[in-house]
Amino acid sequence: MGDALLAYVRRLIVHTFFNKTPVVRSVSTEQIVTGQVIITVDAYDPNGDPLTYDIVQPEGGLVFREPITG
Repeated sequence: MGDALLAYVRRLIVHTFFNKTPVVRSVSTEQIVTGQVIITVDAYDPNGDPLTYDIVQPEGGLVFREPITG
């Protein structure tokens, strides 16, 4: 248990004091047909943590993720 606790405390300290904000390199949009837009986001996390995206609009529309490029 001592090793697990030490690992937890280390992760907590690193995350609290050394975690860096994710970086967005660019965002581009392209309207392919009326009402359909492709949005490309090029972003990364300097700590190598996985990124998640929240899409809050359109409330009444549909959003699809391209399965190959994400």
